[in-house]
Amino acid sequence: MFKTRTRPSWCDEHITAVLRLGGIEPLEAFVKLTSWRLTRCLVCDCEAHYRLEYVLDRNKLGEPVCRACFWRGWAQTTRALQGLPVSAASEEEARSHAEASGFDYLGSLTQPSLHDDPHRVRCRLCQRISATRLSDLSFGCSCQSNPRRDRQTANVSGPRRKELLKDSGLPVLRWWDQERNDSASWETVGVSGRREVGWKCPVCDLRFNRRVDEMASLPSCPACEQERRAAWQAEYRLRRHLHQRRRDETGMSNIVVSIGAWTANAKVARGAAAVIVTGRIQRTGQVVNLNAEKLQPLPLAAKTKSRDFR
Repeated sequence: MFKTRTRPSWCDEHITAVLRLGGIEPLEAFVKLTSWRLTRCLVCDCEAHYRLEYVLDRNKLGEPVCRACFWRGWAQTTRALQGLPVSAASEEEARSHAEASGFDYLGSLTQPSLHDDPHRVRCRLCQRISATRLSDLSFGCSCQSNPRRDRQTANVSGPRRKELLKDSGLPVLRWWDQERNDSASWETVGVSGRREVGWKCPVCDLRFNRRVDEMASLPSCPACEQERRAAWQAEYRLRRHLHQRRRDETGMSNIVVSIGAWTANAKVARGAAAVIVTGRIQRTGQVVNLNAEKLQPLPLAAKTKSRDFR
């Protein structure tokens, strides 16, 4: 049993009833609304971690909690509506994609595994098991965006274990500078460590120091980052210039007055409040030019002689 400060108390019997309403049963004790706990689906026997607050939300929507069941039905409906030919995904491709995204591949949840069908994976950092589509694995596990969740799927009542960087399987491991860091640091530093250690960029070979937790969450090289920022700024300025130029040239018509036409109509052009221009239209892409042949005064009540001759 547990209770919250602002919400009602919860007991094991009540929690089990809530979970069974959503189509799953608990395999671990639920001690907090936001804690990830291992469960088993009553329909397909898929074991995965869910939070109690997530189960409550799915029950309100009348939607199955088990993501394996949900994504199977979703994929079948989508393929039927699209009417497109589908091919089976190989286990090697699925495993490679999962491992590149920081997950251990536990197997397909459909036979054969078609496009958008769910797969069972386990996060290497927090050990949370989930049923998800391969296309969603590229976003990574939620524990990487919220580090406080990285230990919620283990050690329910015992002390928290230190997650060592060397065992995390994170992409930052290939940045570790073996020459500058001693073996003791490699064996003891944790993923959330605030210690500054040496890193080596795998792209430009630059060596630099940075805190472990910063690199674990977002590996970046100072030199490469500066080059990327400069390239982005240059591209941004170019796109802004082209956009401004396109707006200037396509948002209005350009009136082109030859020397002969100007000599004949200079008095009207300079003195009239508004003019009527007669000439020939010339189009180049989205740019419209009017080659003026004759200018006539247009009487207006307003008194203005504003012109932009260039």
